[in-house]
Amino acid sequence: MYKRYEKIFVAAYGVTIGLILILTHFPGSIELNTLGLYKLAAAAVLFNVVFYFMLPERFIGRIKTIVGVLFAVFFITMVLLYSQFDRSPFFFLYFLVILTAAIYLGPRETIVVAVLIISCYLMVARLAGREPFSLTPSGILHLINTASLVMVAFFASVLSRSLKQRERQARSRAQRLAALTVLTQSVVSSLEDQKVFQQVVESISKLLNVPICFLWTLDADENALTACAGHTTQPLPPSANHLTVGEGLVGWVAANRQTIALTDVLQDSRTQFREVAKGLGFVGYLAVPLIFSERLFGVLEIGTPEQRRFTQEEIDIVQSFAAQSAIALNNSRLFRLENERSQRLVALKKFRDVIQMAIEPDEVSQALTQTLKREFDLEQIVIMKQNPSANRLEVKETQVPLAPDFRFSVLNEPMNCLALRSSRRFVMNNQQEDYSCPQNCHEGCRGSYLCLPLIVGGSVTGVAHLQAKTEDYWNSDRMSHAESFVDQTAPILASLNLLQQAQQRAISDPLTGLYNRRFLFEFMQQQITQSKRYNQPLSVLMLDLDHFKEVNDTYGHESGDLVLKLFALRLRENLRESDMAARYGGEEFVIVLPNTGFGGAMSWAEKIRQLALGTSISQILPDLPHIAVSIGVATYPLHGESVEQLQRASDAALYKAKQSGRNRVVAAEPLHSTDITERPRVQGIA
Repeated sequence: MYKRYEKIFVAAYGVTIGLILILTHFPGSIELNTLGLYKLAAAAVLFNVVFYFMLPERFIGRIKTIVGVLFAVFFITMVLLYSQFDRSPFFFLYFLVILTAAIYLGPRETIVVAVLIISCYLMVARLAGREPFSLTPSGILHLINTASLVMVAFFASVLSRSLKQRERQARSRAQRLAALTVLTQSVVSSLEDQKVFQQVVESISKLLNVPICFLWTLDADENALTACAGHTTQPLPPSANHLTVGEGLVGWVAANRQTIALTDVLQDSRTQFREVAKGLGFVGYLAVPLIFSERLFGVLEIGTPEQRRFTQEEIDIVQSFAAQSAIALNNSRLFRLENERSQRLVALKKFRDVIQMAIEPDEVSQALTQTLKREFDLEQIVIMKQNPSANRLEVKETQVPLAPDFRFSVLNEPMNCLALRSSRRFVMNNQQEDYSCPQNCHEGCRGSYLCLPLIVGGSVTGVAHLQAKTEDYWNSDRMSHAESFVDQTAPILASLNLLQQAQQRAISDPLTGLYNRRFLFEFMQQQITQSKRYNQPLSVLMLDLDHFKEVNDTYGHESGDLVLKLFALRLRENLRESDMAARYGGEEFVIVLPNTGFGGAMSWAEKIRQLALGTSISQILPDLPHIAVSIGVATYPLHGESVEQLQRASDAALYKAKQSGRNRVVAAEPLHSTDITERPRVQGIA
């Protein structure tokens, strides 16, 4: 502030010195000789040097300024005493001293300096033999000089008071700007919301000298405000710590996005928690919305225990802090979103790597449920696969076992599923109030759920049902995140299903659905190896449908195919999971019974023979009421120790059964009792 007056001081001192030098040429002003001129010039230079050191960049501290002023008063008094007192031009330097005191010292110091100067002036007048208050021309002149000193002192004190007030305002503004700068640096350097918010409320409380300050943040999803930081003698009660937008003064500020300043908050009708306000000591009130880029982030609230009218400058300061807080919230939100996005990309990449290494569709379904369980707060996950041939949805994977009362009508009526029908995601965020989807899981369901179709090549291959515990859980962000996992899963599942179907076709008989001859020998070789390692038995049944050639010749091959399908179906329904049935060729079948000895194999063979007789085919072939089958039985190691030996032994036993009258079970000859030679195979022996 003082810098602007420096040139004025220098100019005033220069003009004064010039005036003194000019007045020395007038008669009677001072001795008109060279010595007097030199003395006067030296005194003027000395005076200017003293005040030069009093300039802002040349002195430090208040004491040095006072010493300089006192020295200047003493110097001027001595010059007045040396020169002709009545006509000395040095009297006007007193005005500069008073002005200097007014600028560099306070108003009280200015009055003290003025009193000192007037006292010195009157003292010099007495020493010079003058009467300052006499009615002579000289006395009137001294009276005018004294009055002028009093007037200058008065105006100088007023000027000093104004300058000091401006100085205080400038210092306060500088402090506020410094605090705002520190806050700005914290906002830029820190992403910890709580730390920045607490610093905001502490800084505002200190700068504005207010005992109560709260910072509220907005949860846009829930449309609610929460007090996340505060400076107060006592915390907010839990009932007043959360507000909806529009509730109370804070909610009003958030809803209208306007600053509100009240002298007495208890007199305003918008005040909802009056008892809380009284308890905290709210009287004077100021609330400012936190807005950045036209987005509301919260509200900054200030209170005082006495009635107070906040100035526009204070409101501007609070709005500046509110703007910085909004920036901090926006930066934190962007960082959080970016961090979540990065974490989601990492999770998606890991998930993609896992499912790309899967070799079974079930592995992909399990990986999907485990990932969704880890990424979301879900109560139930159901992965359903569409079976177009059966026109139904099949449950392939679940997060937890399904409850006994769990039901989906869409399992048997897939077109009732809105996600499958529309090929788009379907969300129900309140199951108790939203009835847009009639296919709810089961009665008493609460929360919300999301159905995502598994789409491959424009066709829906399945549906993922994700059940959340809470209502309104599925916002757009969570739905997109869940959809990204499902979209990654659908093509992998489709590829593995196609591969599985291709592999199944390669080892299956297309007519009966049983394994084919190629897979039969591979399976038998594996079972022989395992039986040798663990010293376990293994039995093989060779089956042939009796009189099947007559069925084809009499009723046609289509009827014969139906008989083969029906017999294969009965085999699959009655065999154990460890057993394997294969179509050997034509009407011949082979059944492999792992870990089954000769006695057990004979029992199984007789059971299958009876099963065939009990299978009615009268609806297909009226003249043939049932199916008859001949069976040959061979067991490892009794009848053979290799696949070829067991196959020849069971085949020879079947041949004997056919030759003995059909519809019977015949055991093979032991391996070491007779030599079983290979015979040509005959298909369809009657």
